[in-house]
Amino acid sequence: MHRNSNQNQEPHHLYEVWDNQEEEVFKYGISSEPIEEDGLSKRIKEQLRDMNLAVGWLRYIARILLTSIMGRLKAKELEDEHMDAFELEKGRLPRGNLKRNRKK
Repeated sequence: MHRNSNQNQEPHHLYEVWDNQEEEVFKYGISSEPIEEDGLSKRIKEQLRDMNLAVGWLRYIARILLTSIMGRLKAKELEDEHMDAFELEKGRLPRGNLKRNRKK
């Protein structure tokens, strides 16, 4: 089974990517990849590497907000809740989240 499948019941984590220039959350994300010794998963590190290379400086950092979320559907639900809270405060989704997982 592919890790992006909604049938994926592996433990997931929810993370946020912070934009140091705008001083706000750039995006929320989920992953079922293992969290490594440095406290981040391979998925997070790849995204940070690509985004920071694109802008040419250490603009983006990340942290894991929740761990041990059982199943992809529950992880998507929690990701949407964080996007909803951001939208309630800012009037828009985080710039890096183009859409929610669920239809609103």
